Amino acid sequence: MNKTRKLVVLALLTAVSLCLFVVEMQVPNLIPVPGVKLGLANIITLFILYDNRFKWSDAVLVVIARVGLAALVTGNVYALLYSFVGGIFALAVMLLMKKVFEGKLIPVVSVAGGITHNIGQVVVAVIIYGAGVLFYLPVLVLGGIASGLLTGFTAVFLLKRLKNIGRNKP
Repeated sequence: MNKTRKLVVLALLTAVSLCLFVVEMQVPNLIPVPGVKLGLANIITLFILYDNRFKWSDAVLVVIARVGLAALVTGNVYALLYSFVGGIFALAVMLLMKKVFEGKLIPVVSVAGGITHNIGQVVVAVIIYGAGVLFYLPVLVLGGIASGLLTGFTAVFLLKRLKNIGRNKP
């Protein structure tokens, strides 16, 4: 894929991930615990990580762009901090696990990313509010497992269905 096509595809994937974030904001939380979310935007991150046309740095750029744009949409500076730290933690762990599992077991890698994202958020919360917020961690870990499975299996489905997105047609 040439540079211009790749830039356009990454911009579109960033827009899709931002749309998923906005849709997710409209879904009421089934568990009334701050930080427990579906993590739908992570589907796009997984897609980029596992599609061989993209590099890991492309995933980093899309995560940073999405988090920044989401902060503009919500107007919440704290959300920027939580999402950025959680997103970078999750991305780092998913990259490591992708190497360990040699590109397989996407749902397992996604679960690790979901859990790590929530741990990153708790780290920020502890810095801001103190150690008292640690009691949220078990619920957030369970939420990370559930959302990681959802996003992981959805990413597997998308990777199979969209394997030709952005490719030059013969």
